[in-house]
Amino acid sequence: MSQWLAVLDFPSQRFALRKSTRAPRVFDADKAWLELERSYWGEVSDRAVIRGRLQYVSGDAAGARATVLAGLAARPKDAELTTLLSWIQRNDQEWEGSIATLAAASPQELAEEREWVAYIDSLILTGQAARAEREASAAVAAGPKEGDTLDDLLVALSDALLATGKSTQGRAAVDEAASATAGGSAHLMRKARAAALDGDRLGALAALRELWTVYPLNGMPMWLYATTAQPGEMEALRVGMPQALERLHPGDEPWDFVGATWLALGEEQKGREALAKGYARDCAPMPEGPDRANCDAWYWALGKERLDEAKARVEQAIAERTWASAYHDTAATVAWASGRMDDARREALLAARLSPGDPYLLWQLDRVGATIPSP
Repeated sequence: MSQWLAVLDFPSQRFALRKSTRAPRVFDADKAWLELERSYWGEVSDRAVIRGRLQYVSGDAAGARATVLAGLAARPKDAELTTLLSWIQRNDQEWEGSIATLAAASPQELAEEREWVAYIDSLILTGQAARAEREASAAVAAGPKEGDTLDDLLVALSDALLATGKSTQGRAAVDEAASATAGGSAHLMRKARAAALDGDRLGALAALRELWTVYPLNGMPMWLYATTAQPGEMEALRVGMPQALERLHPGDEPWDFVGATWLALGEEQKGREALAKGYARDCAPMPEGPDRANCDAWYWALGKERLDEAKARVEQAIAERTWASAYHDTAATVAWASGRMDDARREALLAARLSPGDPYLLWQLDRVGATIPSP
């Protein structure tokens, strides 16, 4: 829409799109929403969840924390405010403080807030895997025997078991989680990672193939397949990826991962063409800022080109939003492409700590061979 002017004629019930004749404006939606929030509601504590998050992403970290703490003073047992405070602490890299905040709530409450997996993974990522396994096991034993909450409890248990080297049990736990509610194609990314850690490469490839078949909009499993498979196992990807992409609407293709996958398959021209399409669609129209800088670095890293510029660009993005896990993942990918493995491990660990519970970021940790430091 940045290239178009939308005209809405309400009395006549007509709508038109006209080509815009001016440069796209830079619009900060978070700040605009925060201004509207304040003008409409004033200063009231029961708006702390919405306002605190808006303050944080708008750059007012101290104000966000004060807002949330004031809300918790009025409602100490509010699980939503508790998880928001933990999110702020995590973004400020107060790992132990974030864990302690979540530990004050019950597993049931955290599961209902979709934060239990993040809590268990936070323990794992701070070198407390044994504690994570104990708490995750106890939560499953004491929790419900069906439903979404059981699903979350089992996923967390799977991550904890995998972290303590019990890959077969961890694989069984994620399979049980998938059958607890949705079944079918649920948790395919986690199933693939669990299979890989259990030494079953073919099982991991089968789960990744099913994931890109079911959900081709997500190109990530194509790329992970290409980085996991051995040369003789690439044909399924070479044939299956174009078939999956044909089911998408034009313009919905995940060109970044598609391009990286073609390059991994040795298809240089196809890979460069896909990355060029993606860059033209995803990055070129964006105004200058941290998102644009991260987008530039991401595409260049996947194409293993302009890597010095990519490093500078992602560092620029991180300087403005140190809490953005996606930026740190980009930094890890840039470092990996440049052969700076210590930097890749550091950035991958930071990305995972900022967004614990994301199976892709856990996979990235495995890929770069990161070691979790002891507390």
